[in-house]
Amino acid sequence: MRVHSVVLFLILAFCVSAGQDPRSVDLTILSVSPNPAELFKKNVPSAECTDIGDGGSADGLVHAEDGEPRDILVEIVKLKSSEVPAGSELEAQVRLQNTSKHPIRIPWSTDPGIIENPRDPEHLEWETATFQFVLTNDDDDEIALTSLTAWLYGSKQREGTELTLQPRDSITASVRVKLEDKAPIEPGPIKSGDWQLSAEWLQSGKSWQIRNCRAWSRSFLYQEFYRQKNPSVPLRILSVTPPSAKPAN
Repeated sequence: MRVHSVVLFLILAFCVSAGQDPRSVDLTILSVSPNPAELFKKNVPSAECTDIGDGGSADGLVHAEDGEPRDILVEIVKLKSSEVPAGSELEAQVRLQNTSKHPIRIPWSTDPGIIENPRDPEHLEWETATFQFVLTNDDDDEIALTSLTAWLYGSKQREGTELTLQPRDSITASVRVKLEDKAPIEPGPIKSGDWQLSAEWLQSGKSWQIRNCRAWSRSFLYQEFYRQKNPSVPLRILSVTPPSAKPAN
């Protein structure tokens, strides 16, 4: 028992001395999304399915076993700047905290390759999650922004790629967002002025399977599994002068 305690202390001491926080992650560098079909061909080079057709896809929802949504707090704890031009990129730090009475499990690897399953390449299952961002103002405008934040991945087949957050546990992430409407009704930059910026947690379960040389995919959203609180922080959007515009004399 004493030996285990000493080992744990040394591990924690090393993390602190190296400046590492095991509950923090950098999501500012985008990675290439995983391609299950390419992984299948890689792990089964002699497979009969040289051409994989599209079998179809389906979506579903994940619910807690007891039917009670898990409470989480998603908040922006630091902005690189509180005044930014429309259309520019902004870096921030976001915290996700488990505020429920039950543990929650989230993906915790930035490597999309962890979805690979050489033991059963015809059937892949994994979890994925990221943060998305919303602007609101006093005019009741609401804008979903273009996220430049990488995804997290987790798989039950890969130890250490998922993280369990006990009640009151939290993680922090460095994130990036572009101050533009990701689905604009009309073209043009976001109008200048005072806004409120908030972050949201987006998690889903994924599965991919080959049947009769066709790929079938399913996605299970956690939007009803979590009950989120998303406090906002003030952000001032500055106007941008078009390159062709000439200053008045």
